[in-house]
Amino acid sequence: VSRSPNRHLAFGTGAHQCAGMALARLEGAVAISGFLARFPRYALKGTPVRGGRVRFRGFLSVPCAIE
Repeated sequence: VSRSPNRHLAFGTGAHQCAGMALARLEGAVAISGFLARFPRYALKGTPVRGGRVRFRGFLSVPCAIE
């Protein structure tokens, strides 16, 4: 926390790589493939809005249609 500069490296690399990185990536792949298998006609219905925070770079909204 007190490191300067404190660049965020997400899962990191090399000796400082996150031990759960492979599990997190596998969980993401399983979740996304399961969602798309359940909703094959998923489609965007507008422009996604990204969050404004640097630490959490997700979306504030993703307008979509699930049929």
